[in-house]
Amino acid sequence: MRYLGFFILILLLFACNQEPNTQKEDQKKQLAKEQEAFQAIEKAWVFSASVLYTDTQNLTNGWNSWVAFRNFLAQKPKTSLQAFKEKAKTLHEKSLLLTDDIPQDLQKQEIFGRVHVIQTECKNLEMYLALQQVPVKEVNYTVVQLNQAILDVENRINEMYTKGKIPFEKGELEMLQRLKDTSRAAKNTDFKLTPSEQN
Repeated sequence: MRYLGFFILILLLFACNQEPNTQKEDQKKQLAKEQEAFQAIEKAWVFSASVLYTDTQNLTNGWNSWVAFRNFLAQKPKTSLQAFKEKAKTLHEKSLLLTDDIPQDLQKQEIFGRVHVIQTECKNLEMYLALQQVPVKEVNYTVVQLNQAILDVENRINEMYTKGKIPFEKGELEMLQRLKDTSRAAKNTDFKLTPSEQN
C-alpha cells in the first residue's frame, strides 16, 4: 500500500512537470503562427501612391481627413502582428472621418459612394485582424480591395477636374440653364386636380 501511494505521488509530480512543458510548446507554436502571419501581411501591405494630378491636388487641400488618412496609410507597421491589429483599428476610425470635411466641389454622390466603400474595406480589415487566428488570405485580399477603392476616389476626382476644364460648346450653357429652370419649375408647381379628375 505504501508503494502504491509513493507511485501515485511520482506520477502526479511527473504530470505537473509535463503541463508547463506542453504550455510552452503551445506558446511557441502560437508565436510561430503569428510571426508567419505578420510576414505574409507585411509583404502584402502595399498601397499605391496618390494618382491625383498636380492640379487636382488643390481640390483635396481642404480635405484634411483625406490627407491624414493617406499619410497614416503610408506608414507600414514593422514590429508585430499586434501592430497591424492596432493599425487596422485606427485606420477604420480615420476612415469614418472622411465624409466630415469633403470640400464643396467634391460633395457629389459619386465621391460619397466611393468613400463608403473605403470605410467598409477598413471595417473588414479591422474585423479580420481582430480574430484570434488571423485569416491571412482574407486580410491580403482586403488590402487589395482597399487599395482599389482609394484609387477609385482619386481617379474620379481627376475625371471631375478634367471634365470641368472642357469648354462648353456654343449655346450648351444656356441649354443646361433652361433644363435646370424647367426641372425647378416642375418641382415647384402645385398640381391640383379638377373636380372632374377627382372622380
